[in-house]
Amino acid sequence: MEKCKKILLWLIFTVIIGLSPLAVKYAISRAENKPKSPWETLKGGELYIAGAVIAADAIGKALASSNKPVTSEATQGWIHHAKSVTKIICVGACCLLVLLSSAAFAQVSGKIDAGLVYNEANIMHDSFYFYLYIVAAGFGVILVLED
Repeated sequence: MEKCKKILLWLIFTVIIGLSPLAVKYAISRAENKPKSPWETLKGGELYIAGAVIAADAIGKALASSNKPVTSEATQGWIHHAKSVTKIICVGACCLLVLLSSAAFAQVSGKIDAGLVYNEANIMHDSFYFYLYIVAAGFGVILVLED
């Protein structure tokens, strides 16, 4: 499969459609007397979970990718090694971000369930940036996967 097509499919079906629960939450809030802004939809920390799913998908794709032995001189060059190192770094980042996102969501959801006060602005801000980092790391994995 062509690399651009693979990246486009990943962006559409994993990254964008992965946000559909938040889009539905926002759409439902539009029917209320005081609708939420799209930014306020993030205050429950759900973006942490969406990001963790994207990172887990990238990890799974990396583990399922072919690790054929290097046979030709063309693939033994520095480009092959740079791709391997990039893949390791991006998969490591995805693993770390899955753990951190899961822990952050567990902390936020625990406070929400207990009715405790928490800093909603920080959750919206932090979950947004975690999501961006996860998409970047996942994109790195998808970019270096062998066809």
